[in-house]
Amino acid sequence: MLTEDAAKKLEQQVAAQSEKLNAPIDANRAAPPSGGDGSPGPYGNVGGYNNFWLDPGSRYNSVDGVKRSSLIVDPQDGRVRR
Repeated sequence: MLTEDAAKKLEQQVAAQSEKLNAPIDANRAAPPSGGDGSPGPYGNVGGYNNFWLDPGSRYNSVDGVKRSSLIVDPQDGRVRR
């Protein structure tokens, strides 16, 4: 579970990161290292998806009026036992 303040802070961080990743790429940048450097964006791993194809969402879901970091509600601790 997340408090309203924690959810708001995390949602703002995601919005700021999305804005940064959606910024135009500098056309005068150097070539990325062979195979990419593992980061998101233009220097990332070769063959990976860029943010255009991914939609992580911008808000946390609520269950019974409580913000959730996960939608696992049963069992309450989220751990599956075999």
